[in-house]
Amino acid sequence: YTYQFYDQACPHQLSTSSILQLYLIITSCECQAWFQTPSVNTIASHCIQMFQIVGPSLFCSQKCHVTRNTDCFVSSIDTCDCEPIIAVASSAGSVSLHKVEEDDIVAVESSIAAGSSFVVELAWRPGSLSLVACRHDGVVSYWNIHLEDIFDCTTAHCLFSNDTVHGNSISTVVWNASGSRFATGDGDGVCCLWRADDDRSSVVPLAKYEMTSPLTTIAFYPDDNDYDWHRGILCFFGTESGTICAADDAGKWSVVQELCSCIDYILLYREKRRIVLLTRNLLMVQLQAQNDGSYSTLQHAKLSIPGGSKGKVIKSCCWTIPGVLAAATGDNEIRLWRKRRIVLL
Repeated sequence: YTYQFYDQACPHQLSTSSILQLYLIITSCECQAWFQTPSVNTIASHCIQMFQIVGPSLFCSQKCHVTRNTDCFVSSIDTCDCEPIIAVASSAGSVSLHKVEEDDIVAVESSIAAGSSFVVELAWRPGSLSLVACRHDGVVSYWNIHLEDIFDCTTAHCLFSNDTVHGNSISTVVWNASGSRFATGDGDGVCCLWRADDDRSSVVPLAKYEMTSPLTTIAFYPDDNDYDWHRGILCFFGTESGTICAADDAGKWSVVQELCSCIDYILLYREKRRIVLLTRNLLMVQLQAQNDGSYSTLQHAKLSIPGGSKGKVIKSCCWTIPGVLAAATGDNEIRLWRKRRIVLL
């Protein structure tokens, strides 16, 4: 499953009260029944579906077909933080744009990032109607979207495309908070840092890091001056072999921690100056940032999943409010982790 929290009022600054007004955008790679209610909601591989969080329950708002071809699946999804727009990529090769209107998802035809290889990762630039699309063949492209283009069903403008940095499928792409940098990682273990100019018209590769294991996840430090605990480190990236590395924008990197399982997610717990790692074997590791720039292991904890964890992995994970993680684990439930407590939605 792939899902994102979408807050119409303020997407990046969530409070305890605002969680009741979040929308959950969910896709899946196979048909699944969700939430055993009198009317079971089914999410098909060629659909996206929006749920609204109201109190302790989830209620379906709208389903939107991305493609009528049931052999295709949703490969990536991302929500824009400055307009109520969702970008959805499918294995059919298309990237469609959808507008959220009064709790409904309105499908709009689009040919963004169409090519010989389908898009596997999407990422909107923070505070902008610009979109990075990464394809299965390693091509990274940067698109500018105009509101009139969306509503008149015209094609967006490609500002940049690169097919030389990555030679394998892109596995992850992420922007920093200010929108000045983004990073991409691929199945060959190559991580590339890119700079996006303020005029939003050009993208330049800044640094390239080469690992011996496929890249699985990347996380940027916050740009806030209040958080100087990173000591010059720009981002972290994790690998399939279980290595987490810290890197700067000059091409230098160092190993921070080596674990025995693939690192699926790196999350920064800014309020506590911690790095939270989630691994393929459901291990949560917390690293505490020290004043000298080093990191000490604070906690190793095995995540408990009711019904047993055999064969289950974390399909998608994100912060809801500080200290509370939401995760999908491959079954028909969404779990919230807060310290040692698990809340099921």
